[in-house]
Amino acid sequence: MGRWQLWVNPRVAEGDRWHSSSVGLVRSPAILGDHLVSELRELARASDDDMALARAGQFLNKKLRGFECERRLLLRLADSARVMLLLQRTIESVLGMNDQLDSEIREIWDRNLESERTEFTREIDKILRNEEKLEVEMGDDNQQLQVLTLLKHQLDHI
Repeated sequence: MGRWQLWVNPRVAEGDRWHSSSVGLVRSPAILGDHLVSELRELARASDDDMALARAGQFLNKKLRGFECERRLLLRLADSARVMLLLQRTIESVLGMNDQLDSEIREIWDRNLESERTEFTREIDKILRNEEKLEVEMGDDNQQLQVLTLLKHQLDHI
């Protein structure tokens, strides 16, 4: 796990789902990608040469940083299509390295990602059903414009 410690750890806090000191599934406020991050981290830990896994982790961490740091759930919702596509592509890439694209592992990873998407959707639904929380999430005019701009950008790139 040497390269993971060099390339991923410096980007995150100890205790973060990405940090090599974490073991097993670490749930995060981001929800999406929790299982995949733990699988990548554990594969890197078990590998004699974790270079490819550490690069994948470093790349994914960089691409997810904005999503993970965003506390407003509606902004995360607006960005979730990009994140889901990125997570799906990472699953394909990592399993492709080990020629496991048509394996049971793929089915498990896909089911875990779908489960996270369902959980994420439930969190969104809770906000939409609570007027007070929705008003806080919507924020001011600038924040509303930010959500709409991100949604438009996502729609333009589907």
